[in-house]
This record gives sequence, structure tokens and C-alpha cells, in this order.
Amino acid sequence: MTSFAPLAARDVRGMICGGREAMTALTARVGAADSNMLFELFQLNDAELLTAMRSATRAGRRLDVLADARLSVGGAQAAIDGAVGASAGQLRTYGEAHLTHSGEEYFQHGKSYHFAGPRGPEAWLTNLAPIPDTANRTEISMVLGGDAAAAAQLVTRDAVNGGLRRGAASIDAAAGVGVLVNDPLRDRRVLSEGVFELLHDQPAARDLLVITKGLEDPASTSAIIDAHRAGRDVRVLVRDIAAADAQRLAGAQVPAWVVSGGLKPRINAIFAGERGIVGTAFLWRNMVGSAAEATSRDVGVLLDGAAGASARSAALTAARSGQVHTPIGEAVARGHLPEHI
Repeated sequence: MTSFAPLAARDVRGMICGGREAMTALTARVGAADSNMLFELFQLNDAELLTAMRSATRAGRRLDVLADARLSVGGAQAAIDGAVGASAGQLRTYGEAHLTHSGEEYFQHGKSYHFAGPRGPEAWLTNLAPIPDTANRTEISMVLGGDAAAAAQLVTRDAVNGGLRRGAASIDAAAGVGVLVNDPLRDRRVLSEGVFELLHDQPAARDLLVITKGLEDPASTSAIIDAHRAGRDVRVLVRDIAAADAQRLAGAQVPAWVVSGGLKPRINAIFAGERGIVGTAFLWRNMVGSAAEATSRDVGVLLDGAAGASARSAALTAARSGQVHTPIGEAVARGHLPEHI
């Protein structure tokens, strides 16, 4: 089991709820002429962000982009060209911009954006890919500083410079400062370990709050049910849930709600008392099977104390933005569940 050290409040510079709000803040940060940047991108088709990146490189700032390999081939390239009239290939011409993509399929979702700021390392961690329907998503983006930001930046820097094989040591170091990154090469689900630690190993924390965009994982569902049966105050808010998992939660009478509505919560957070993890798709398919088979390289942040309390409040606010909260038993009875996630 990995040894985790939660982040203190001083390491968390801020949290942003809302898709468009996060993109606006990110674009403004990119436009600030005070630092070089290291990006991870799944999609590169947000016109305002691309313009800010171009302006940054023209101002002489170094910009590295770690992109999904599919950005450089076939239909994905054409889609980017059509979306904003610029492509990942053209980005190379914008001053000192360098595009790298992982031949090892390092990830399939944009996960984080890192900045070497004037106040020291800075990292923006998010599950937000810059895509046209961003305004219709409720996201949580976290801005980190200090050792946590430096660790997150090193993991991505290793990926840019040498792929997964250079990243093993930096992934271990990141876990020691509260940044949890799955390691597909060594088949270590570091983030999953942290989540299950909160599910199982917090008997002193009488409450358990799970907020996730998707739940399709028998092991996680079992842990949630066990916590409920042990007398913990359990609440589950989920956007998409597999029918089998929904039926199990309903049968065990776990307080759970399916969240839907005009805004689509894309939140992944779990809290046990004052401790919590906010991250990307960790109660989804990636919890099942091996890390090498996971659909993305997940990232999570382990928080405690004031930082955990702040994250909990932000996650609840974002989840409540959904227009409809249907009790899990009612959703099962009506068949209001997706056929697949």
C-alpha cells in the first residue's frame, strides 16, 4: 500500500466550480505574461485558449504541450482544424511551442495544466477538456502550489521527456505529497488505493460522502454498502450508474441519488470526515481490472483539515447545481438508468 500524505490548506491556492468559469480562469492565467507552461491536452479546440497560448509564445514564453496521440492523426486533426481554424501542428509555429504526444497512449483525457509561476510551482488540476460544451458542465478545478504543484509538474515533465518509464519515481514522490497518479506501466492503481483507504480505513470518520460522475465498479459499491451497514452516515450523489450497482445500493437502502438536469456534473470526490480526495474518474471503470487497462491516467489530490472542508463544500455546491436529484430506489423502479456508462 502506498504511503499518502494529505495536502495542507497552504498547498491549495483555490478551487473553481463550473465549466465555463474554469475555462475563463485558465485562459486568463495562460495570458498572464509571467511564466512558462506545460500543458496536458486531450482536445485542442477552444478558440480563446488557443489564442492565449499563441500570444504567450509570441511573448517569448516557453510552452510545452503533452497531447493525446490522436491529436496528430486523421479525423481528430481535421476536427481541430474545422473547430478553430488552427491545429496542433500549426501550434508548433507559434514561437517556442513544442508539441509532444505519447506513443505509449499515456492518457485519453486532458488532466492537468502546469505553470512555473513567479511565486514558485503552480498546477491546475482538472478533468476539464477544452471542448465546445464546456459551459454545460459542472467541474471542479483545483489550483495547487508548493510541493504538490512541483510534484504534479514533475510527473508530466517526465512523461514529456521520456514517457512512462521515466515517470515511476516521480509518481512515487507525488504520492508522498498528496498527489495521486495511477501508474499503468507498473500496474499500480495509486489513486484507487487512496480511495479505498478512505472507504475502508477511516472508522473514526462517521460520515462518508461520495460524489461521482459515474459508478460502475462492484468493489467500490461493496465498500460503500459495507460502510453503510457499519453505521456510517453515507450519502452518494452520482450522475451515471450501472444498473447492477444501482440495484445493489437500492437493495441495501444506501442513501443515494441520481443527479441530472441542465448542468451535467462531472465531479469525482470522496470525503471521510475532514479528509477527502478530489480527482478524475476514480469510481468508474478505472477502478476495475488493472491500471494498464485503465481508460486514462487518473489524477487525484488527497486533502485534510481546512483544505478537505473547503473541497467538500465546493463539491457539494457543484453537485447541487443539477436540476433533478432522483432517489436511487425510484430511479431503479422507473428504469431511469443508462444502458451503459
